[in-house]
Amino acid sequence: MLRRGPPRAARLRQRHGGQGSPSAAVIRGHDEKRKVRNVRIENVTVGGKRVTGPEQNLLETGPFVEGATYK
Repeated sequence: MLRRGPPRAARLRQRHGGQGSPSAAVIRGHDEKRKVRNVRIENVTVGGKRVTGPEQNLLETGPFVEGATYK
């Protein structure tokens, strides 16, 4: 089912005290017509270190993503 109407906004605020996760979190769209747009990731820390951008094996940005920002 396709969603009609304005895009929804989501916020992710998360703290993780471990040394990383067994697998990375991945933000990705489904295909060229169903992209993930304008994702804002703020105040995300892992092991006491603030995530300031995509990082391999931690928080990755996959295909079909536009406008991801980190704060």
